[in-house]
Amino acid sequence: MTEYKTEVLDIVNNPSYTYYKLYVNDRCYFEDFYNEVMEDVKGSNDMASIVGLMENLGAQLLPAAKFNHIHDAKRSDLFEFKKNKLRVYVIKQEPVIYVVMGGHKNEQKSDIAKLKKRVKYFPKK
Repeated sequence: MTEYKTEVLDIVNNPSYTYYKLYVNDRCYFEDFYNEVMEDVKGSNDMASIVGLMENLGAQLLPAAKFNHIHDAKRSDLFEFKKNKLRVYVIKQEPVIYVVMGGHKNEQKSDIAKLKKRVKYFPKK
């Protein structure tokens, strides 16, 4: 059975939403991804832009080029934040957003499959 835990994601300051890192079986895939991309200048700049998008969500409408719904027959709450080649995958259950994992554009198809598998048993709102 899949076990989920959450922890406040303190790098995002948004008055409309509370962001949580999602731990799946005691592993935070977003944290792993974040640490990896922050080692690279380009990656850290793109991640800073994504954090900016997270902070502005709700205060302004974000275009699909920056915040996109992931279509899935079983879940309607999956989204991705995008900047250049980086992706951050989330579950949006207002007023909460669970940050599940990150990925790269060239691995998007397999990353979305992993996302769906990892959140299969996460409660729907």
